[in-house]
Amino acid sequence: MAGKFKLKLDRSFREHAVQILPAMLGKFLSFRDEISSRGHDTDGLHRMRIAGKPLRYMMEASQPAFGTEFAACLREIEEALSLMGAIHECDVSIPVLADFHEEMKILNARVNDPKTDLQAKPVSNLVRLQKRKRSILLRDLKRALERWKREDFPARLGKSMEQTGSR
Repeated sequence: MAGKFKLKLDRSFREHAVQILPAMLGKFLSFRDEISSRGHDTDGLHRMRIAGKPLRYMMEASQPAFGTEFAACLREIEEALSLMGAIHECDVSIPVLADFHEEMKILNARVNDPKTDLQAKPVSNLVRLQKRKRSILLRDLKRALERWKREDFPARLGKSMEQTGSR
C-alpha cells in the first residue's frame, strides 16, 4: 500500500479517503515514467498494476461520498488497470506459446514424418498476434499516462474529492 495511515475514530470514512487516496495515487503513478520509457519492463508494469489495485478498491468504496468528477477519475483508473491486466495476460502467454512452438518444431524434427507433423504455424501466428496486441495495449496505456501527466490527474482527483456525492 502507499504507506501506513493511522485512522482516527472521530473522522469519517470520507475524511480518511481524502487523506489516503492522494498517497495511494502517488505510489501508483511513481511507476509512470518507468513504463513510458521502458514499456517492455514487465516487472515494472506488474508492480504498477499491483499498486493500482488497492487504489481502485479504495476509490470504489469511497465513491458514494464524492461527486461525478470523482466517478470519472475512478473510471479512468479502472480503464488503466484493465489495460495493464490485458498486457499482463500477453506477458504471461507469449513465452508459453513461444516455448510450445519450439517444442513442436523439435518434435517434428525428431519424428521426421510429414504425415504426423504438428502444424507449428498456427502457434507462431498466435505469438505474433499476442505481441501485436500487447503493443497496441501498451500504446493505449502510455497515451493515458501521458494525458494524466499533461492534465495533472492528481490535481483532478484532489479537486474531485471536494465535491460531495449523493448519500
